[in-house]
Amino acid sequence: MERVEVDQEEHNLVLGVLERLKEYPLSDKSLYWLELVRSDLNKRYPEPIITVPLEGNPIPQLRNKDFCPFELTKSQMLQLLMAIWEELNLNLILEVSKTQSRNFLVSVLRGYGNKPYHNATHAFAVTQFIYYMIKATNEFKGLLNYDDFVVLMVGGLGHDLGHRNL
Repeated sequence: MERVEVDQEEHNLVLGVLERLKEYPLSDKSLYWLELVRSDLNKRYPEPIITVPLEGNPIPQLRNKDFCPFELTKSQMLQLLMAIWEELNLNLILEVSKTQSRNFLVSVLRGYGNKPYHNATHAFAVTQFIYYMIKATNEFKGLLNYDDFVVLMVGGLGHDLGHRNL
């Protein structure tokens, strides 16, 4: 088992990923969300998330519209998100390392806390469904570029960060 701890240096790398996202033409709402993530990161010292290796290739499961995330641990969500990130080449697009992406994802998952609905599981479900839509439909082929994938994935994952209800 590998323990993922975000120290100050890694914390700064995650903030660097957020800065890179600001270079993309984002809406005011997206910029507001990025600022929420940044302020949340600056308020917390993250607790470790333990990663337990998943068996087999998870990508075929993630391409299923009926994928059910409700029994997943945060560790499993992290690993599945990393698989999505790698398949969509988001590390390459953002010019960040796998470790930087992992630490960013850990911080976002933690940022949801333990709310009954607007939590990490809900964020993961939305992100997985966006991934499914990108991969399963021909509607997006030719319409979206890699920058769009970045915005969709990060937006799906962080769409309820800072939500104060439920």
